[in-house]
Amino acid sequence: MVANCADRGNRALFEAAAEGDLEDVEALLELGTDPNAILSEDTKLTALHAAAMLDNDRGYEIVKACL
Repeated sequence: MVANCADRGNRALFEAAAEGDLEDVEALLELGTDPNAILSEDTKLTALHAAAMLDNDRGYEIVKACL
Protein backbone atom coordinates (compact mmCIF):
# COMPACT_ATOMS: atom_id res chain seq x y z
CA MET A 1 0.00 0.00 0.00
CA VAL A 2 2.76 2.48 0.88
CA ALA A 3 4.61 1.75 -2.37
CA ASN A 4 1.42 2.47 -4.30
CA CYS A 5 1.06 5.85 -2.59
CA ALA A 6 4.69 6.65 -3.33
CA ASP A 7 4.24 5.62 -6.95
CA ARG A 8 1.23 7.93 -7.30
CA GLY A 9 3.19 10.79 -5.74
CA ASN A 10 6.09 10.22 -8.10
CA ARG A 11 3.75 10.15 -11.11
CA ALA A 12 2.00 13.32 -9.91
CA LEU A 13 5.36 15.06 -9.52
CA PHE A 14 6.46 13.95 -12.98
CA GLU A 15 3.22 15.17 -14.55
CA ALA A 16 3.33 18.51 -12.71
CA ALA A 17 6.92 19.02 -13.83
CA ALA A 18 6.07 18.09 -17.42
CA GLU A 19 3.20 20.60 -17.40
CA GLY A 20 5.35 23.36 -15.88
CA ASP A 21 3.19 23.56 -12.76
CA LEU A 22 5.67 24.99 -10.26
CA GLU A 23 3.10 25.34 -7.47
CA ASP A 24 2.14 21.67 -7.61
CA VAL A 25 5.79 20.62 -7.87
CA GLU A 26 6.65 22.62 -4.75
CA ALA A 27 3.65 21.22 -2.85
CA LEU A 28 4.54 17.64 -3.77
CA LEU A 29 8.18 18.18 -2.80
CA GLU A 30 7.07 19.58 0.58
CA LEU A 31 5.10 16.36 1.08
CA GLY A 32 8.31 14.40 0.57
CA THR A 33 7.92 13.20 -3.01
CA ASP A 34 11.31 12.14 -4.39
CA PRO A 35 12.34 14.24 -7.43
CA ASN A 36 14.90 11.57 -8.34
CA ALA A 37 12.41 8.70 -8.45
CA ILE A 38 12.13 7.20 -11.91
CA LEU A 39 8.72 7.15 -13.56
CA SER A 40 9.19 3.68 -15.02
CA GLU A 41 11.95 1.14 -15.47
CA ASP A 42 11.46 1.39 -19.23
CA THR A 43 12.16 5.10 -19.62
CA LYS A 44 14.29 5.86 -16.55
CA LEU A 45 12.90 9.42 -16.62
CA THR A 46 12.47 11.54 -13.50
CA ALA A 47 10.62 14.77 -12.74
CA LEU A 48 13.92 16.57 -13.32
CA HIS A 49 14.01 15.19 -16.87
CA ALA A 50 10.44 16.31 -17.48
CA ALA A 51 11.19 19.84 -16.28
CA ALA A 52 14.40 20.06 -18.31
CA MET A 53 12.52 19.04 -21.45
CA LEU A 54 10.35 22.16 -21.10
CA ASP A 55 13.43 24.18 -22.09
CA ASN A 56 12.06 27.44 -20.71
CA ASP A 57 12.21 29.58 -17.57
CA ARG A 58 9.39 27.64 -15.89
CA GLY A 59 11.28 24.38 -16.42
CA TYR A 60 14.41 25.97 -14.96
CA GLU A 61 12.49 27.08 -11.85
CA ILE A 62 11.11 23.55 -11.41
CA VAL A 63 14.58 22.03 -11.73
CA LYS A 64 15.83 24.47 -9.06
CA ALA A 65 12.95 23.52 -6.78
CA CYS A 66 13.78 19.84 -7.16
CA LEU A 67 17.44 20.25 -6.21
